[in-house]
Amino acid sequence: MATNKEIDADEFRAALATAAEEILGTQIEPGSLADRLLRQGREEGQRRGELIGRLQLLSELLGEPCSADIGNMSLEELQALAQDLQLRLARRR
Repeated sequence: MATNKEIDADEFRAALATAAEEILGTQIEPGSLADRLLRQGREEGQRRGELIGRLQLLSELLGEPCSADIGNMSLEELQALAQDLQLRLARRR
């Protein structure tokens, strides 16, 4: 397995389905490893999107610019930053 920051989840799904069908003559079956990886990627992408939205809102409430680097942060880094901003906002009240 490898990573490619150039393609999004939909492009990856399409490429994987095409490759599986062309190379292996198969389709992605529900419950297969490929299906589980795709599902996991969708769930992580959704979680990342929610966290980025929360970070943007918290930054706006604090009157601070949102970090331009949040798109490159890991899920754990995003969660830690969100907790930090929530604590800072709670202390302000």
